[in-house]
Amino acid sequence: MFFLASFLLIFCQLTGISQPSGIIRLESGGSVPFHINSLRKYKEGMVLNNWTRFSILIEDLDPADSWRLEVLASDPRMIGDFGRDLELDYISITAVADNLEAESLTYFPINQLSDGPQTLATGQGSGVFVIWITYDIGTDPNNILLGEHPDYYFVQIYFDIKSD
Repeated sequence: MFFLASFLLIFCQLTGISQPSGIIRLESGGSVPFHINSLRKYKEGMVLNNWTRFSILIEDLDPADSWRLEVLASDPRMIGDFGRDLELDYISITAVADNLEAESLTYFPINQLSDGPQTLATGQGSGVFVIWITYDIGTDPNNILLGEHPDYYFVQIYFDIKSD
């Protein structure tokens, strides 16, 4: 039986907000393990629903001022232990609200993770916004994992807050 495991390590950083202060706090799900260990998972992919929980604290921002939560990978591919790499486009990321304030955010699904910044959510003003992050790998029927080399793959994912 083949075994493909992808580990995504989450890093949070805050850049771009100078006068107002902001903090991203990782509350759970800092490591994202995909254990693809069956033919079904190779064909249909795998979902880690509501795996990572963040609270985003934005302070001293005028109600009309906007900000965005961006996501990007550290490398253009997932790096394999045995010398083979795996494309990032197998991974998709979505976010949903976990508190009343986070329901005011606008969410944008990331259908294909990349090493360039992509906007996952936008918001306005100050507050504490708690969100859940869901990760999918190989769930797009046009981009399945079947045929990929079994390995342990790794990539770091960065979440970043920027002011607009």
